[in-house]
Amino acid sequence: MRCSECGFDNPDEVNFCTNCGTKLEATVPPTAPTTSAKSCPQCGAQVRPEARFCDQCGASLILACPQCGADATPGERFCSRCGHDLEQATTPVASATPQVVRAFPLPNVIAAGVGAVMMLVSLAIPWYTIRLWGSSEDWEASFLMNPGCAGQGCPVWAGFGLPVVLVIVFASLVLLSVIFSFAAKTATRPLWASLGSLCAFCVVGNAVYILWWLHENTYPAEWINIVQAGSALAFVGALVVAFSGIFGRSTAQGQT
Repeated sequence: MRCSECGFDNPDEVNFCTNCGTKLEATVPPTAPTTSAKSCPQCGAQVRPEARFCDQCGASLILACPQCGADATPGERFCSRCGHDLEQATTPVASATPQVVRAFPLPNVIAAGVGAVMMLVSLAIPWYTIRLWGSSEDWEASFLMNPGCAGQGCPVWAGFGLPVVLVIVFASLVLLSVIFSFAAKTATRPLWASLGSLCAFCVVGNAVYILWWLHENTYPAEWINIVQAGSALAFVGALVVAFSGIFGRSTAQGQT
């Protein structure tokens, strides 16, 4: 044991220095500094220095340096491996909610426009060919909207002309919505599905009503070949519009 007064090296079992008589004090060997407990950055709880997760809230206590990927503990200012500023890297940034943008479904828009044009073109060609007493005559949309038998009352016009008028209105609305879709780069597909289905129902309802009316007013053998190109074109166009609104897929893209 070394004397603190004269520096003489004495045996360990003596209490006084054999050289100068000074009382020898046992020196306590220096202990390694203990690392103080660290705080959880999420809830503030004190955790063990070697802990990797908080035992109170489960938050991770190990941060990764965005520059080199080395582990870092909360509170360190710079990365011990590359010196990157960790405070700037770990500053919480409010995440913006991604905005969903749907891609422009060009095939659906084109199909809806084609179907609307088909229905409007059908107005210029015969819808039905009727055989009455051995002779045939063509009924076009203009005749259906103003039939010669209109004197029999409103129900005849409602069955003959009203479905055609509705087809004209609905097809025009579809065509206008297609033009709007091209201008605004969006698609009104639910509208096309609804209007296309209504147009198809109007064409079928018109044909059924005329069949019933002919059966009630003429001999059954005189109304064969009733369906003509106009009604068929209008029906197909209505289906094209309806399908353009029902089928197809527009992909979603995220923007922040």
